[in-house]
Amino acid sequence: MGHEIPVLEPPKARKRLYHIPDNYLAFWFGYVQPRRALVEQGMGGAAVEEVKALFPQYMSRVYEQAARRAVQALHPGYRVGRQWGKAGGKTYEIDVMAVGPRGDAIYGEVKWSEAVDCAGEKERLREKALPGLKPAALYIFAKSYRRRGPGCLDLADVERIVEANGI
Repeated sequence: MGHEIPVLEPPKARKRLYHIPDNYLAFWFGYVQPRRALVEQGMGGAAVEEVKALFPQYMSRVYEQAARRAVQALHPGYRVGRQWGKAGGKTYEIDVMAVGPRGDAIYGEVKWSEAVDCAGEKERLREKALPGLKPAALYIFAKSYRRRGPGCLDLADVERIVEANGI
């Protein structure tokens, strides 16, 4: 079992999310095991259809991990992770956040979607910026874009960055 702490929290913080770090086991226990009874009852086709419908949800989580690795490769020396909490009475979640040695921050949003509006997503991400942590860079990660711009990375970009850095 692994755990994740918001990137802005100290390592011993109690605020954490637990998860299965191995993607194969996470897929098995999250998607296959709960449908085991269907398979055992000879309804394997129904189980497959249910898993297919939920597969984008699983891939979104895996793509978030790859996006964080890409940011780590692009910005060595930054502490990279996710950030979540409450600000101004509202809960928030930032898919990718990196904090630099000088207190600057990099924000990223991950969309496991096609034809994403990069400019619109960047504007929404800019609104999530935390007080006192001015965005040094904004990244949007998606499968593909309607229109690309700076900081808009697609699946091929992430794959290239991760492979080039042996991550």
